[in-house]
Amino acid sequence: MIINSKNQDVPSSHIIWLSFFAFLVTIQFAVPAGWIFHFFPAHSWLTNVIFPEWSFIVRPEHEISLYRWIVLMAIGIQIGIFAFFRKTIKRVDFLSGLKPFLIVEFSLTALILAALFEIAVYGERPELAETALLWLMIIAAANKIFWPSIRRLASLMGRLAINPSNASVIKPLASMSFVVLLIAMIYLPNPEACLARMFMGEQLHHYDSYIMAPGWAHMSGLRLNMDVISQYGVGMPIVLSELTRFFGGFSYLSVLHVLTVMMILYFIGSFIFLRQWLNSALLAMTGTLFALKIHMFHTGIFPFIFTLPSTTVSRYVFDLPVFFLLYYHIRTGNRVLPLLAAILCGIAIFYVTSTGMCLALALAAYITAHLLTEHLRPKVFNGIKDLRYLFFLAAAVVLSTLVCFLMAQGHSFFSKEFAYNMREFNQYFLSGFGTMPIYESLQEHNYLANLMGFVIPLVYAVTMTIVSAWIYRREVKDEHLMAVVISLYGLLMYHYYIARSAVTSYYVVAIPYVFICCYWLKIAAGQISVKAQRWVYTGLFILSFYALVTTHNFVTYPNLINVSRNPIVDSRLVHFVPKINVSYFGHVYHNASRLPAQLFTEQDEGLKTEKDFASDNELKSFYKEHFDFSKDVAMIDHFTGPNEKVALISSFETRILMQAKRKPFFYYFPLIISRPMKMHMFATSSLYTLDHYNKTIAQLDQQKPQYIFIERTFYLARYLPSNYPVVDGFVPLMSYVLSKYSAYAQNGGYLITLKRNDETPPKEGKP
Repeated sequence: MIINSKNQDVPSSHIIWLSFFAFLVTIQFAVPAGWIFHFFPAHSWLTNVIFPEWSFIVRPEHEISLYRWIVLMAIGIQIGIFAFFRKTIKRVDFLSGLKPFLIVEFSLTALILAALFEIAVYGERPELAETALLWLMIIAAANKIFWPSIRRLASLMGRLAINPSNASVIKPLASMSFVVLLIAMIYLPNPEACLARMFMGEQLHHYDSYIMAPGWAHMSGLRLNMDVISQYGVGMPIVLSELTRFFGGFSYLSVLHVLTVMMILYFIGSFIFLRQWLNSALLAMTGTLFALKIHMFHTGIFPFIFTLPSTTVSRYVFDLPVFFLLYYHIRTGNRVLPLLAAILCGIAIFYVTSTGMCLALALAAYITAHLLTEHLRPKVFNGIKDLRYLFFLAAAVVLSTLVCFLMAQGHSFFSKEFAYNMREFNQYFLSGFGTMPIYESLQEHNYLANLMGFVIPLVYAVTMTIVSAWIYRREVKDEHLMAVVISLYGLLMYHYYIARSAVTSYYVVAIPYVFICCYWLKIAAGQISVKAQRWVYTGLFILSFYALVTTHNFVTYPNLINVSRNPIVDSRLVHFVPKINVSYFGHVYHNASRLPAQLFTEQDEGLKTEKDFASDNELKSFYKEHFDFSKDVAMIDHFTGPNEKVALISSFETRILMQAKRKPFFYYFPLIISRPMKMHMFATSSLYTLDHYNKTIAQLDQQKPQYIFIERTFYLARYLPSNYPVVDGFVPLMSYVLSKYSAYAQNGGYLITLKRNDETPPKEGKP
């Protein structure tokens, strides 16, 4: 015991809390102590005498000395603290003054330990965490010196915040500030640099296949899933490409603007919906930050969400409007609202068929719940005359879907070919294409991820069961039915994770899960006082905010509040690809096999890493230069007409055809998975099956394009031996093309022109 016999009347609780403070101070002092030890390299006399084969065992360190120093320091700090508080420790109100101070000190200590953790985890680029650690140490020192002033200021601000007379001003101001914060977190001030990163990292492959290729086909006047494939439905590429008209026309940059604005509006809408439904702005803020973190900044998004646009909310933007309409129908009983929701469900089916069907089934469950529940039934059915209303609801879904498809496809909507093409990729998906077993994460020892994969649907199922019973027994208000609807919608959307059980796939469709978590928090908070609720919500908001802003994907996201002026190439922020630990730029092909170097005149493949760029603007300049195919476009313009479909077999075929203002020829467009143009290697095609290959060959046989444009490197396929390994459809495709076509013109930047042999005598050309 530190105190003497004269102080036996000191309450033991005072001693415990003061000892806890001494423990916190010891941790804070241990950090600079370790930093000082770092400047004195450890040496060992064994280094000079140990045999070489055992030298790996000798790893001298200061940890034992540091441990002893920390123990002595802890004893000294505790003695000093008890000596400092010896006159006040007996006071009855001692803890009332100490506890707020300890809360701040504990928070600072936790942040200091978190910074140390970040330094250890991101050991190859610890600069940001080291800077944060320095500032935290400064703040911790300032807190001890200026605590009386800090407490008075905090007390004043607290009284202003909880004063009922200020609520009418503070609440709207807080909500508006939160909306501004959301915009600052999501908005991309330098979108071209973001495109440059996608170009350098994975050659815009996912960006092209998701939206750019089908979007350009639509803007060129072609029909999706008839003339050109659209893997994610017919409506989504049409809607997104048409929205680019507000941003200067269809381009890579304008599409990124559309996706960004869509993301901003969706999360603002999520905040508004949660606030209305749960009647708590603070809980709505907490839920929105949590949703933002798990959706936009989870570990599966690399390096940021727009690299994989299929994981963005652009796939299911219609669910929030439908939730709003159903919520206000519950509150008002206005029967027009479900009709509007039905129309939106039909549009959603046209937009992305799979997610639209999930939304339509959730609406059907909502109506069914009303029909089965006596006190809810009058809102949708109040006698036999209302059968027409129920018919109109079903018809609204079907007719709005039909109208949208007819406007987009015309008479081809009723063709067998369109029906087959619409379900082609769904059939592949259901047959195992791209899927993975749900137990794979267990085999990879990702136990938390696997647990979450089961927890999320369990939460949905439990919510549906319990809340449905509450509503049926009239134990809760009718608005609680939204929890059932959202849970069912979440379960239906969860098919994505069940089929593709990647470690982080559940995050892609987990926003309904966040809504349900907030719902149960609201239920639980109803058991405590309003004042206690405020403290709980505030603590959860701080925790959510901290979890978001300390996530490495958030720290590196190039938004308005990023710590760097060059967040794309800043060495403090640069992403290294997990597991293989290489630069993100060019990581896809860093170990790819190459063709013999002697086949190429130019030996430099032009591969760059982030270290090759001094700033984001320098990266943008490089991107603009290498994403410009003017010479190839001039050659295509020379040999084809403005309304002609162009048979192009090349990386970046979407960009080249957009720049040339030409329609794509091939149904499977883009036909080639892009790789850097100067690489000494062939490409991989997007022909996944023999049916894809046969359909592509049939197009060439039936339509017989006079010219085909291919990369110079691909022309080397004529030298391939007969036993060259066929790993996908690329080699047989090129073998077919080169058997029917010969080099005709070679004045492009990367491309050469092939002309069909039966049109003119073949000309031998060299790439």
